[in-house]
Amino acid sequence: METVIEIAGWCAAGVLLCAYVLLSRGRLSGQASSYQTLNVVGSLLIGVNSLAHEAWPSVSINVVWLAIGIITLVTARQRTAQEEHDGQLDVDGQPSPREDVSGRLRPSHGA
Repeated sequence: METVIEIAGWCAAGVLLCAYVLLSRGRLSGQASSYQTLNVVGSLLIGVNSLAHEAWPSVSINVVWLAIGIITLVTARQRTAQEEHDGQLDVDGQPSPREDVSGRLRPSHGA
């Protein structure tokens, strides 16, 4: 079991570093579900490793990190569902013509 926990910790470090590099290079947005998912997985695994080593400050920060990621993912999912309901997304989940690919509303010239 000790080996599994160590492997989880090292994999988590790799996942979090990968997420940070992708964000820093502009490959992912901080609001992207893929970025948040990488953070959730990484913080969960490092949290487990830290717990096994009784590294309480690390456990604490990773619980907070995990909560932030989960809350961001849930909020994004709710926002998407609301936009679909309000007709801001088409049937394929793509932004309506008034929105750009980042989800920001384009300026309306008529209103």
